[in-house]
Amino acid sequence: MRLVEMTLPRDVCDFALQTLRDAGFKDAFAAPLDHQLALVRVVASPEAVEPLLEMINRNYEALPEFRAWVLEVEAVLPREEEEPKAGADPRPEPGRRFWDSRLLRISREELYTDVSQATVPNLAYVVLVVLSVVVATVGMVRGSQVVVLGAMVIAPLLSPNVALAMATTLGDGALALSAVSSLAIGTAAAVASAAAFGLFLQADPGLPEIASRTYVTLSDVVLALASGAAGALAMTTGMASALVGVMVAVALLPPLTACGLLLGSGHTAHAWRAALLFCANLIGINLSCVLCFWVMGIRPSLWWEQEKARNARIWAALVWAALMVLLLVLIWHTKTPLPAEEAP
Repeated sequence: MRLVEMTLPRDVCDFALQTLRDAGFKDAFAAPLDHQLALVRVVASPEAVEPLLEMINRNYEALPEFRAWVLEVEAVLPREEEEPKAGADPRPEPGRRFWDSRLLRISREELYTDVSQATVPNLAYVVLVVLSVVVATVGMVRGSQVVVLGAMVIAPLLSPNVALAMATTLGDGALALSAVSSLAIGTAAAVASAAAFGLFLQADPGLPEIASRTYVTLSDVVLALASGAAGALAMTTGMASALVGVMVAVALLPPLTACGLLLGSGHTAHAWRAALLFCANLIGINLSCVLCFWVMGIRPSLWWEQEKARNARIWAALVWAALMVLLLVLIWHTKTPLPAEEAP
């Protein structure tokens, strides 16, 4: 459940409450803040928040006093128990899509806030990436899969990719720029720090945890596509617990770490293979996220923004699809594993 709060002039408060109740929001209340303003509270289900925000924004955005906030409701007392009506048809309403009735997602505004806050590149973000590389490096050198898995969970590289897909879906240039810059900074920090470690450690490309990141197959592409779709679905439905598994499945950091270690050690051919695996994950995630956001019905609220977003989404899907085809060609030409002892 969500609690939507908004400030409105007191002279429109009664009309706002009646409008909300007529729209089916029965748990709508108001309280005066001062002699001019009132605070209106509405309790709504997560999937009802987006149409609610669109309605109140359309009616009151011109008012200088208007503000709206969305808060999560942890519990409701007494518990509401709905009894099925006699003779009620359990099927979805006519014209309602299957995913509208089953895959109930959070509002566009909540999702936008979540991804935009995670794409601000700052010192903490860079430090977290470098620490993830340290963990991954230790795991690869020691041959410990568990330690490498820990680095996958720590690394904050999934959010910029999801934000980039979200920006494409909404046609939001500012969010796209923030996501790209965050992803570029994180990638550069990971490769540079791993290369520095490789310079001193002289990593052996035959180590199992490194060698497994220098051979790309079609199964890696399928894994990236499925993981990207799972990540988009987890974020849009508010299932944050599933994101940990997505971070492990996507595995953006280990290929970058292996690439940097091999570059620093002078094994450029092996480093190229590790970079190819990273690109496979990157392309697969973005392509599947764009398609998943489109299927989930994430659109801008205004019609002229919808047209711009539609064009951006089509172009993005075409670009990612073209990159995927190029990637498959490269995978075909590099399908033979490199010998571990090969010199650069």
